[in-house]
Amino acid sequence: MRSSVSSAPHLVWEDLTLSSPVIASCIGFASLFGFVWMVLVRFFAHFMVWTTVISLSAGCGIGAYYMWQQQLEMKASPRYGIDDLFTQQTDILYYAFFAVAGIGGLYTLIVVFLHQKIIIAVKVMKEASRAVAAQPATLLLPVLTLALSAGIIAACAVICTLLLSTGDLVRATPGFGHLYVPLSTCGWMALVVFGAMWMLCFVKHLQHAAIAGALSSWYFGEDGPGTSPCLGSFNRVLLRHIGTIAFGSLLITLLQAVRFVVIIIMKRLKGCAGDSSLAKLACCCVTCCLGCVERTVRYLSRNAYIIMMIHGTGFCTSASEAVGLLTKHMVKVAIVRSIGAGFLLLGKLFVAGCAASIGAFFLLTQPPYKEKLF
Repeated sequence: MRSSVSSAPHLVWEDLTLSSPVIASCIGFASLFGFVWMVLVRFFAHFMVWTTVISLSAGCGIGAYYMWQQQLEMKASPRYGIDDLFTQQTDILYYAFFAVAGIGGLYTLIVVFLHQKIIIAVKVMKEASRAVAAQPATLLLPVLTLALSAGIIAACAVICTLLLSTGDLVRATPGFGHLYVPLSTCGWMALVVFGAMWMLCFVKHLQHAAIAGALSSWYFGEDGPGTSPCLGSFNRVLLRHIGTIAFGSLLITLLQAVRFVVIIIMKRLKGCAGDSSLAKLACCCVTCCLGCVERTVRYLSRNAYIIMMIHGTGFCTSASEAVGLLTKHMVKVAIVRSIGAGFLLLGKLFVAGCAASIGAFFLLTQPPYKEKLF
């Protein structure tokens, strides 16, 4: 095939088909190594967190020192003041030194004053890794959510394609034409897309509630020994709280739909207004405000599901209690989320980098991949 076909899509498909065993092995290795990473966080969380925190502070100091020494050497050069580009680079390094030093100093002060909160965040991370290690079934819920989401997207695509096929082909000049779709059909397509968005959000929120219920049952000991907290939480969500989750997901879907419609209207208005700076500013402000509202509701709904699974209350009551808790412990929540997000990012990059390096080693050095791959 490679000797007769030279198009890039065919070559990429052939390479993917040939290297599929290595790709599948790397995915399996990444999954296993990710679980090992969580176990390491459980036992060495204090060392890993403080190493990262101190390394960031030391990195800022080393970077600032390098910039200062480099700009001193460049100012001592005879090119300084004569070569405009060289002089500009030296001045940039000079001002960058103060920026990096200021950021590093501010970061160090924050770490010193909030070190007790960082210790609490480390304990929370250790407890979370302990919970996941005790309930490995929770790791399967995202896989199930991904499969259901793929099915929903595929069904939406098929239904929209069938609706488009009901349109009339209007011929123009020979070889050209367009598909005429009635307005009612477009309305049905919009309704199908909205329903798919709602179902995608519902499935994702169902996963959040099930995981929250499983972890709360495990932590507070609501389920007796020998039972499965993950399965019990999933059954409890489906039997008792499915309406609450549908309501929360509907709120976010409505916000997403309103934001999408407003963006389209703003683009039309901006096109009519031309290069008006006021119109561009209005579009940016409206889009930013709607995005902030959507993210706030999404974050609040996730915390409301946690309260809902612990106390069994409704969405509005749970959301109100979640707002009170988040407001009362604002600093602790911010630090825990920042450290957790940082470690999740580092863990993802480290695991993905290791898996990609192993896969690249096999593909570039081992036969038959090194001879046949493009």
